[in-house]
Amino acid sequence: MNSILDAKLTKRKDAEDLLEKYEPVPSGSKYITNSQDKGVRQFLMTNLLPTSPLTFRVPVDILGDALSGLGGFPLQCTEENCPSYSGPTLFIRGTQSKYIQPKHLPTMEKMFPKMQIVELDGSHWIHVDQPEGVFRTMYSTLPTSVSVAGIANFRSNFVQELK
Repeated sequence: MNSILDAKLTKRKDAEDLLEKYEPVPSGSKYITNSQDKGVRQFLMTNLLPTSPLTFRVPVDILGDALSGLGGFPLQCTEENCPSYSGPTLFIRGTQSKYIQPKHLPTMEKMFPKMQIVELDGSHWIHVDQPEGVFRTMYSTLPTSVSVAGIANFRSNFVQELK
């Protein structure tokens, strides 16, 4: 996204072409339509505004500064130290995604003892490939008492519980 801003592009096609350099292909995925992950590019392009030069709907500088915190989930789990969350946890996995692998399941079960995994036909971007399936899965799994405010506070409460 920074590359698009730095290049001061004016055409969406040029922005998409530039993004092609940054998205590797998951091998064997039936959702990949060319040599790069078009779904990722299309997702990023939804934030592009038709200004000249092109700009993004989201504040790219703030997002860039926050990425380490957003991705700061404690992935290390040892016998001595394994953070866990005891609440119900739902993972929705695309069958073509390589992100949740069988070797991850024992650690996930330690960290999320009440976890449930639902697989839907699609890529890592399952919310794009199967929006109705994701909605139905969430709707049938989440308790009816969950509110938008509750979801908004979830991350901060979850991180506090892990500490």
